[in-house]
Amino acid sequence: SDIGGNKVAHVVDQQNYALFNITMPGHMFEPGYVYRNVFVDANGNVVLRTYGEGTGGSKGFNTWFGKNGWPVVDVRIQKSLRR
Repeated sequence: SDIGGNKVAHVVDQQNYALFNITMPGHMFEPGYVYRNVFVDANGNVVLRTYGEGTGGSKGFNTWFGKNGWPVVDVRIQKSLRR
């Protein structure tokens, strides 16, 4: 996909409800990756795990987004799965 000139390759792992995003040349977080998976825990809570690293020139924003951006996305995903 291409978001504002930041191209990302996506690998979908349907068996584990997971997505692996890999930054492509020219991406602001290149080189970088994010691995996310969704599961329901023993208490019935929808949980999203995110692992990743971006060491490109925008590392400060990458760290900020990891702490502030993914949780916003997670809430939307959790709400849509509860319907």
